[in-house]
Amino acid sequence: MSRKTTQFPFAEPGPADLVVVTKVASPFDRVVAGFGAPLFETLNPPFPKACLLRMDGNEAGHRIEIELNFGLFAQAWTGVIRANSQSPGLYWFVDRGERLPFFLRSWEHYHGIKKGGTGVTFITDAIRFRQAPWIPRFLMRWMLILLMRYRSPRYKRYFVLC
Repeated sequence: MSRKTTQFPFAEPGPADLVVVTKVASPFDRVVAGFGAPLFETLNPPFPKACLLRMDGNEAGHRIEIELNFGLFAQAWTGVIRANSQSPGLYWFVDRGERLPFFLRSWEHYHGIKKGGTGVTFITDAIRFRQAPWIPRFLMRWMLILLMRYRSPRYKRYFVLC
């Protein structure tokens, strides 16, 4: 029996490497409006510390520039929003890594916001990545799972308070 996979609007067709869905108790319009720099700062993990240098927005062509601080060294991360769409009850955008830290070779991140019932919204983070050849894939995947799961309670708290 084959596993059902959701197709996300990545540059190349195919399933995501990692998908995390978070249910937030906040209306769809508020969640869509809240996807900006203040949310990014809230989602920032304790390590590595990410300093947001530039965030144009969530529309195609907009840029995001981050500096990741690992203590002894820093790494630049530049992403470009390569696609976005909004329809009643669904908003999404995909950022693609242009300049990545040494441990990543490619990166695409689908951010989906879907209206649920009254006052409920679902946020989907779907990621496709390729790590450096010297890093075991299972290790990179688990690090990303931990990072994405770190975000879930912060999404919930942020959208209740905003």
